[in-house]
Amino acid sequence: MAPRTSTMINLISWTDIPVTDISRAKEFYSTIFGWTFPTFGPPPTEPVTQALFKKGSMNGSFILVEPEKMISSVTSEESCVAVRVTITVESVDEKIVEIEKAGGKLYLPKKELPGGRGFTLFFTDTEGNVMGLWSKE
Repeated sequence: MAPRTSTMINLISWTDIPVTDISRAKEFYSTIFGWTFPTFGPPPTEPVTQALFKKGSMNGSFILVEPEKMISSVTSEESCVAVRVTITVESVDEKIVEIEKAGGKLYLPKKELPGGRGFTLFFTDTEGNVMGLWSKE
């Protein structure tokens, strides 16, 4: 993780994202957002159940879960959804096109936030997680 500074206190420092296919999730997020996946030490001898990711000062991991354990998986309009992570991008319009090409889907369409605070939309990733995008313009 990045060195702690006073501006980082009380901010989210780590996010675990449940996935059913680590390789597919790594491909999706590296393609769309340029996330990298640092490794530590020799390759594991046991099945991989976690993959760390990083982009700038953001850190987290993909956690392998069985499909029936995905409480945030979006299978219908009535599905329960867990915590939603929102990612800052240059343009939500441009990024959703990339997301759809990589296998993600639009979940909630773009909307303007009151007071000129930018734009947001929500999508589902290749694992069925609902994630958000935010851009100023």
